[in-house]
Amino acid sequence: MICIVVMGILAVCPLIAASYSQNPETNSETEKKEIVSLARSLCKEDFCDETIKAILAISKNNHSVKKEKTNAEPDELYYRIEKLFSKTELSLTYEGETVYIPTATLSKGYIKTDKLYPYIKKVASPWDTYNKNFVYQKEYPCGISLEGINYLCSNGLSYKEALMWYLPNFSIK
Repeated sequence: MICIVVMGILAVCPLIAASYSQNPETNSETEKKEIVSLARSLCKEDFCDETIKAILAISKNNHSVKKEKTNAEPDELYYRIEKLFSKTELSLTYEGETVYIPTATLSKGYIKTDKLYPYIKKVASPWDTYNKNFVYQKEYPCGISLEGINYLCSNGLSYKEALMWYLPNFSIK
């Protein structure tokens, strides 16, 4: 099979183009699996569905920016996340741009800022200090608290409301 480069642009080989057009779902299905696997790597078994939706929204965002990938073995939680995938059609943007959203399991009672992520603002997350895994003297990384999102969602907030708490300067659509 010969592919042709015309004016610096690779022309798609007819056989490759034909096989791709016969299965347009391949790309979106692969992307879905990558996003679900990424979300699976961040989720815990005891997270409620609203928390998983928030993590899926973040995973979609981060996959779009950095093409993050992980290979999670399909298990019960993976399939639960996969079922929630279509219920999280959100776009998270900062000043109109899709940006990487760092996450942390817990915070020190507030979200830490970092020069690498100037769009992540210091936000209170006092419920993190109630978590059984919270360590008072520990330094926690910059990133929105996944346990904090789970606390908010488990206590009645929707995943959109929890994301708005942690990302107040973002547009969430």
